[in-house]
Amino acid sequence: PRVLQSPEVTRLLTEDLDHAAASEPNSQGSPAQVMEQCIPGLNLLRHCDKRFIDRLCSKFNRQFYITDQRLCRSDMESDTMFVVARGDVRMFMEGVEIRQCTISQVLNVLALTSDHYIPSYTLASSSASELWALTRAEFTSALDAFPAEKRRMALLISHPLNSLAVSSSSGGSTTPPEHEHHRSTDGTKASASCDLSGFEIFRGCSPEFLAWVQDHLEPAIYFADEVIVKEGSADDSMYIVCQGLVIMEGTGTQHAQISLSRGAIFGEQRLLEVTQDVRSTATAVETTLVQILHRPIFVHALQRFPAEVASIDDVVVSWLNTQHSRDISKAPLFVGCSKAFCQQVGRFLHTRLIHKGDFIVDEATEGDKLIILCTGSAAPERASVAAAAP
Repeated sequence: PRVLQSPEVTRLLTEDLDHAAASEPNSQGSPAQVMEQCIPGLNLLRHCDKRFIDRLCSKFNRQFYITDQRLCRSDMESDTMFVVARGDVRMFMEGVEIRQCTISQVLNVLALTSDHYIPSYTLASSSASELWALTRAEFTSALDAFPAEKRRMALLISHPLNSLAVSSSSGGSTTPPEHEHHRSTDGTKASASCDLSGFEIFRGCSPEFLAWVQDHLEPAIYFADEVIVKEGSADDSMYIVCQGLVIMEGTGTQHAQISLSRGAIFGEQRLLEVTQDVRSTATAVETTLVQILHRPIFVHALQRFPAEVASIDDVVVSWLNTQHSRDISKAPLFVGCSKAFCQQVGRFLHTRLIHKGDFIVDEATEGDKLIILCTGSAAPERASVAAAAP
């Protein structure tokens, strides 16, 4: 995408952004001040030689974007990393918004790799925006002048990263040589291979569906001590560890540390809304590469491939069955009944998955089934009563 850098356009956009900043009560200062504080503190540059950081800072250049202008596209090579200085930038896949990017956030880091990089996402400005940009050529030039930093960032600039950004149908592969399995924090096993068919969550799914999902994973890199997801935060994405090491710790792990290495996954039960909260903090121990499946993209995939819903539902039901016993003795109807009777009734129970927004029973319809809510929540909707109320 072309960058608007003509003096007149730059002046107009600067005035527009300055006017917006003047009305913002919590302004963080001028863009230059923000970037002067932000860039040296990037996870990418943590523990780097100050001379190297100063060299990189001098290579960043200001770029301005108008509303709906794209920073990078999912079908075009990109060689630039961005830091948001002002404005509003959003990430999209297949026209579906994935996230809103905040001031000081770093975008498109993997574009600094040494080979051709085509992202799986599109970054677009939702308003007049100012960003600070660093090209691969400038980054590589700085690394050549500091061999120690080049060795430290060997993983970032290595060729294998680029296989995460290409289509699975175009020859890119993320399958490592190992065949060791790792247990995910949600209780399912994940193959060390990044081939999606090896994951329990995709059991029974078609190759076409898995190929589409593979092409719409977001590749991301995290550096040592960088938090990937934090306990208590809102997050409904699934993460695949493709290289590096992640430590999980929190209430979900009984506060014990669990190591996740190449081929492990976490967040799959939040992706399927089996659980809601992030119960353990995930932190990169070293430079770590992951692929992220965002829930909006997963929902979009199921809309494109409706035949896959049954397979996904079977996985959810199997997870729910392992988490919830068929002991009905605590249900109000069966309080006081003998244990043997409750066990006998429990043998006839059938687990049924109800998606958010679906009806469990319809008003004024006949029914001969007892329904026991095992997990989640439900509320009555009495449309006819509400309509008749004065």
